[in-house]
Order: sequence, then C-alpha cells, then structure tokens
Amino acid sequence: MQSGMPRHIAFLIDGNRRWAKKRGKPGYRGHYEGAKRVYELIQVCAKQRIPHLTFWGLSTENFRERAHMELRSIFSLNKKAIELLYALNRKKWNLRFRVIGNMKRLPGDLQKMLKTCERKTKKNTGTTVIAAINYGGRDELVRVMKKMIKSGNPVSEKNFAACLDTAGIPDPDLIIRTGGRNRLSGFMPWQSVYSELYFTDTLWPDFSEQELDKAIAWFRTIQRNFGK
Repeated sequence: MQSGMPRHIAFLIDGNRRWAKKRGKPGYRGHYEGAKRVYELIQVCAKQRIPHLTFWGLSTENFRERAHMELRSIFSLNKKAIELLYALNRKKWNLRFRVIGNMKRLPGDLQKMLKTCERKTKKNTGTTVIAAINYGGRDELVRVMKKMIKSGNPVSEKNFAACLDTAGIPDPDLIIRTGGRNRLSGFMPWQSVYSELYFTDTLWPDFSEQELDKAIAWFRTIQRNFGK
C-alpha cells in the first residue's frame, strides 16, 4: 500500500548563507529570507492538516562554530518567529508550539520566550510546530542517558523514548533536507530510523510550496513496511 499524507514532516534547513552569498548579500539576509520561508510553509502545511512540523534551524555544532554576530541574528529571528506564531494563532490557526534541543545555553530572554510560547499554546489542537534550537542528536542521546540513570527505570525502548526531547510526538514520516547535502548530520538518530529521506539541491530560501508538493508527492509513492 502506498503512503498517505505524512503525519510529521521534519525540515533540515540548509543553504541560507549560500543563498545570500550567491546574491552578494550578508549572511543574516539569508537567515531572514529562510525565516520567511518557514512562516509561509507553516501555513501551507496547516491548511493541509499535517499534524506535526519540525524545523531544525540551529544545531549544537552551529552554536559552537558560528560567529557571535551571526548567532545574535539567528536568536533575534527566533524571537520574531515566536511573535509571528502568535500572529498566526490570532488568525485562528490554533497552532501548538514545542521546542527541542538544549535550551540551557541559549540567551535567557529567548529561553523565557520559548517556554512561555510552549505554555500558552499547550492546549491548542492545530498543527504542532516544533523548533529544534541548539539541537544535536548525540547531545540528545547523552541527555536521555543521564535522565535514565537518574530515574532508575529499567532500560527499554518505551522508557528511552519517554526521555527524548520529542516525547509524545510521533517520529517524522518524512525528513526533507535542502541545500544539496545528502546526510542527516546527527538529526534525530533515534526518531529517524523509519523516516523517508528527501534530499534536494534547492537552497532553503527557495524551497517553495511547489517544492514541498513535489516532496510530498514523492513520499506518497513509497510503500512503507517498517521492517515487516
């Protein structure tokens, strides 16, 4: 049987800086255009009633390696994104917000905004928008093991999954990576084991609704057996 619509699409946002460089613009301009694309695609997916969306905008490696000014620009865009999420909800989208990743190293004001947005949208029943900020798969697994040791619970798949950042969220059915890199770079190593992987050379700011339609159409041709 061919696949239906994905319940959870995860986007590995790649190519913002290269998009800006190709146009002779500073890197922050690429991040700005990339944020606009996120805003547009949230609405597209919400219209199609896709229950869960994840956007990986900042990895733990990015956090360590990116210049201070570039990180400040990314943090500022994340704050703006939260304001836009509230604006979408005022338009009756009823979106729910979740954040995954290691928030402890983020600026205090951004942490507060993220936690407040999670709390205020917790009971919403529309599409869940998940922001992966300072997220790395290895970092997540290490944090899970620390939780497991602290809890004293027996080691099992169920107990392990309950300690993941994504606890309560279905694993991604479709993972889309833009920017021409054909790898996951440590994204959701536990959750992605049965995800369908779609790689495209399109840089993230150019990843339009039409590009998304192509990815979903490809996904719907796949027979998913989950090892059976």
